Amino acid sequence: MAGHPVTVEMWAEPGHGVVWVTDRGRGLKDPFVGLLEPDGSAVGGRGLWIVHQLRTQVTLHHGADGFTVRLVA
Repeated sequence: MAGHPVTVEMWAEPGHGVVWVTDRGRGLKDPFVGLLEPDGSAVGGRGLWIVHQLRTQVTLHHGADGFTVRLVA
């Protein structure tokens, strides 16, 4: 995600939480980003991969407000 500004929203209760990160960008070019381990020589690009390793539900949304990543744990 690359478009500024970035908005982060969180909601939590015992045992459950949701985080939304939204920016004005167009979203991800690679539909497999975060599902495949990044190249060890790459600079950055590990955030979604780490989130997937934590067994967090990740959804990606393109909308009128920009691009949103939603994490549910």
